[in-house]
Amino acid sequence: MKTGWTLIGLAFILIALAVGYHFVIYIPQKDKAQNDLQKQKIQQQEYIQSQKDQKAEDNKQALNSCLDDAEVNYSKHWRNNCRSRGDIPKGCDEDAINMSFIDYRKQNKLTDKEALAEYLKYSNKKEEECTCSLPLDLADSVNNDRIQEKDICFKRYPQN
Repeated sequence: MKTGWTLIGLAFILIALAVGYHFVIYIPQKDKAQNDLQKQKIQQQEYIQSQKDQKAEDNKQALNSCLDDAEVNYSKHWRNNCRSRGDIPKGCDEDAINMSFIDYRKQNKLTDKEALAEYLKYSNKKEEECTCSLPLDLADSVNNDRIQEKDICFKRYPQN
């Protein structure tokens, strides 16, 4: 009879150990694995979203750059037509028109504070002086070229 109770006691201890193992070790490890998997999925989704956001931002910057180039080309094309007609005054060469702020500041030995206002005046004056009125058909041609360039930009860098 003592052997029977011992076997029952051992069986009870084994069952208690198995149940304890299940609740104390197995379930927490399973939950941790599920949490780790969930965290990994979230990180992967965040990474994918950040890649999409970066691509959208790069695309937006590329579009803006392309549109800026179209405007620069438009201005150059307009001025070249004015030049070929002899309607541009002296001092309106491309280097003078497109002088950067830094170059203007160095050339005129100005401090940062005074340079910006002076540069804006210079830039606006050059824009006003270094242009002309073109005949309507030529002006339309230059304007149509700008519109086509911008259309190409929007096709090349669609936004959504």
